[in-house]
Amino acid sequence: MNWKPESFLFYFYGLFSMVLAGTQSMVDGLFLGKYASTNAMASVNIAIPYMQMIIGCTMIVCSGTISFLGRTLGRKSEKAKHKAQDIFRSCWHCWPAAAS
Repeated sequence: MNWKPESFLFYFYGLFSMVLAGTQSMVDGLFLGKYASTNAMASVNIAIPYMQMIIGCTMIVCSGTISFLGRTLGRKSEKAKHKAQDIFRSCWHCWPAAAS
């Protein structure tokens, strides 16, 4: 595997988004535990697995699309450019369906 220093940025952004998605539930728990009732805390604990599934499915769709776009744009032809635009448009239109 060829390791390039600039490829670290791609790993960093992916790692950062996963950490941010994981801390969301902890922040919700802290604020609700301090300022709201136990019923509000229980409702968040019930909703957390569904939120994590939505976030996970969205990350899968986005990561796959970015990978496919990178391979397509790497061909450096005019036909590949149009195909990449079609991929982006189709992912953009499918994104709300993946998030719901």
